[in-house]
Amino acid sequence: MCLGRLRLALVVTLVGLVPRLCHAQAISIYGDRVYREGPGVQLGSSPLVLHGGLVAEGGYDSNVKYSPSDEVGAWLVRARLHLDLATLSSRVVEGDRSTADPVIDFRLSAQAELRRYFTDRVDRDVDALNYQISTQARGELALFPRGPYTLRLVDTFLRTIDPGGPDQAVNFTRDYNRVGLLGSARVGALELGLSDHFAVNQYEQARVPFGNYLNNEAEAYARLRLLTQTQISLVARVGWIHYQSNPTVDGTPLRVLLGASSLFTTWLGITAAVGYGNSFSRGESYSSVIGSLDVRFLLPTAARVTLSYRRDFADSLMAHAIGDDQFGVGFDQPLLRRLTAHLDGSVRLRKYVGLIDPTLIDPTWTFSSTTRDDVIYEVHADLSVQLTPWLVAGASYGLLADSTDFAIRAGASPGAWPVKYIKHSTFVRLDLAY
Repeated sequence: MCLGRLRLALVVTLVGLVPRLCHAQAISIYGDRVYREGPGVQLGSSPLVLHGGLVAEGGYDSNVKYSPSDEVGAWLVRARLHLDLATLSSRVVEGDRSTADPVIDFRLSAQAELRRYFTDRVDRDVDALNYQISTQARGELALFPRGPYTLRLVDTFLRTIDPGGPDQAVNFTRDYNRVGLLGSARVGALELGLSDHFAVNQYEQARVPFGNYLNNEAEAYARLRLLTQTQISLVARVGWIHYQSNPTVDGTPLRVLLGASSLFTTWLGITAAVGYGNSFSRGESYSSVIGSLDVRFLLPTAARVTLSYRRDFADSLMAHAIGDDQFGVGFDQPLLRRLTAHLDGSVRLRKYVGLIDPTLIDPTWTFSSTTRDDVIYEVHADLSVQLTPWLVAGASYGLLADSTDFAIRAGASPGAWPVKYIKHSTFVRLDLAY
């Protein structure tokens, strides 16, 4: 891959990174639907519980490099290991009749992943991904976790070859750390909270310094429980993000949201939020209504259907901001006694606000258009069976596609490099957790 295409692929990768980092509490090399924790083993008479687990997966990826054409497909195997140490109060213990609230609660977690690609094609980009180990360490300390006043200190470190966004094109090793302090107070049905998180993202390759950034986000919230099944909330978040090699795309994002959640009947629940968001970028800014809506239907067959909508914005390396509207649907159905099925899909309408001068990234670059609009499609299907209390087997399918006419020209190349792609992936897995 020539240097121009390499840089192009990285920028496409990094554009999708920031939206997930805005909520980095959920960052994990396991992903939302893979990590599972078992009952654990108590260490003697101490108030400590040890949890361990291993996920072994094998499958096929039709487009490892997220290429617009001439895709490189590969078979893939990976092993994911996790080990957690937590206080006994962090889990529900059968038969526990104690009424004393714990003074301190903590959790230490370590995760690691080893992967291997197999392909008939000679491709140094794919070969560079082999035998890569991704690691994660997370710690959380809480003082008076069930009292009227709670203070939490959290820290997450991640070293991974995955960029963590839907616009990814090439994987580069990055080190990411996010530390936060959270305080809350509860008075009757009212809860008030303040938090602040600081994050650092650094790429280990010296040739891609424009992906390095510093980020800080502060949040204040109020939650009020009106009825047993109804809660309203007010949340305000303000932060800043600074790209050390390209401050042109710096911003100080602001979000204010009023939300409500209620279970109206035994089969219908709704969660909604509406508010205002502004990226306050150095150039053209995103300024619009933001919000979300989730409608959950609980059917008599124990099936659950969820309809969702999200409207939000994010920072970008190619533009001063990204506006994003996502429409989604999810379905969960127990089929037999221990067999369950999951299916979800979404369509994202992504609009880039104020594309920057491409020469700020590479002096030889030009864009095919002064505007960029993407439509991103995602589909996930999963079938899992609980073989024993500590062992689950499963199979999954995923579709990820980015449809756009946008392209980049690098140097004297006769053609343009499109950023669109489509990929399919299928996996089988064994999940051991205790």
